Amino acid sequence: MRPRPWICDSFPRLGRSHPTFIPQDVPANTCDLHTFATNILNSRRPTTVSVYNADLIPDFLQLQAVCEGSLEAARTNPAFVTKCWVNTPFMITRENVEVGLKARELLGQPFNMMTMPVAGTATPVTLAGCVVQSAAEVLMCNVISLALDDRLIGWVAHPCPFDMKVGIHTQSGPDMDLLALASRQFGAYVFGGEFVGFGGPGTAAKTPGEQALMEKALACMWGICGGVRGWGSLGVLAFSDIGSVTQLMLDLELMSYFERLLQGVRVDAETLAEEVICEVAPRGAYFLNHDHTAQHFRSECWLPELVDRRVPMAWQQDPRTMLDNARAKARRVAVEAQNQCPLSDEQKRQVAEIVAEADAKHAR
Repeated sequence: MRPRPWICDSFPRLGRSHPTFIPQDVPANTCDLHTFATNILNSRRPTTVSVYNADLIPDFLQLQAVCEGSLEAARTNPAFVTKCWVNTPFMITRENVEVGLKARELLGQPFNMMTMPVAGTATPVTLAGCVVQSAAEVLMCNVISLALDDRLIGWVAHPCPFDMKVGIHTQSGPDMDLLALASRQFGAYVFGGEFVGFGGPGTAAKTPGEQALMEKALACMWGICGGVRGWGSLGVLAFSDIGSVTQLMLDLELMSYFERLLQGVRVDAETLAEEVICEVAPRGAYFLNHDHTAQHFRSECWLPELVDRRVPMAWQQDPRTMLDNARAKARRVAVEAQNQCPLSDEQKRQVAEIVAEADAKHAR
C-alpha cells in the first residue's frame, strides 16, 4: 500500500514531531525540502522536518511562507528544525556551523546546538564514560551559546550505544534506555530543574511486528516512569527512516494502553460501589446486568481495537492476529482518509515551483 501522509490527520489527537513519510525518489541534495513540501501538500499544517544544508533554509522559509501568508509569519514559528550538530568527539564541521548561523540570520532565532554521541565509537563504550564525555560536550555547547547569544541551552545530548554485532549505532534496547535516563538525570543535576526521562518509541525493526512492538513498548514504559507523557515517533521504523501506516495503527493501540494505565484508579463513592455490592452480591454474579456496569465500563475497562482476546476455540474459526487486524485497519483508514491540506491550487503551484527551482539550483 502506497503511504498517504494525510492519514495522520485522521487522528485528531495525534501530534507529529517527525515527517513520518520520507520520499525516496527525489534528488538527494534536496530530499529534506521534498519531505517538507510533501508534508505541506498532504497535511492540515506544516510538520517538523530537519534541515541539514544551510543553502536550503531560504527555500524552507519560502515554502512555509506560502502556508502562513508572509515571510514574517513564517519566521515567527518555523515548522522546520535548524540545528548545529556536534560531531563527537568535540568536532563541529563548517557545514553544521553554517546551518545554525544561517538560521540565526534568516529566522532571528538563537544558535541551536545538539550532539548525539555513540558509545563505543565516539565515546567510551561504558555507559558511565559515555555520559561523562556527553556532559563535557554539552558544557562546550553552552559556552558557545553564551558567547553568541548570552543564554544557556541546557542538556542537548542524546547519546546512543553502538551495536558491535552488526556494526551500527542503535536507538533501542536496555542500554539505550539506560543511557537516555542517565543523561537526562545528569542534565537535571547540572542545569537544575525537574528530571524528565526520555523514552521511544524507537525501534530497529524494518517491518511492523513483534520486534517493533517489544522495543517501542519497553522504551515507552521507561519513559513513562521518568515522567514522559508524549512521543513523536509513532508510525516509524528503522530508527525513523521508514514510515508505516500499519505500524502507526499498532502504535496508536499501544498509546491507548498507556493512556488507560496513566489514568490510574479513580476512588470515590461511585467507583467504590458499596451500595451496588450490597445489592447484587447476595444474589450472585449479576453485576453484568446492573446499570452501574453500563455506566462505567467504557471508562474503567480498556477496550482494545486490535488486540485479540478471544478464546482459542473462537480464534480457530477465524485465526487473525493483532498484526492482521492492524493491516486491515490501515487499509480501511487509507481508503477513508481525506487530504486536509488547506492550500489553494495557486499555493500548491507555488510550492511545486519553489521545489523545482531548488532542484535545479542544487543539482550536481
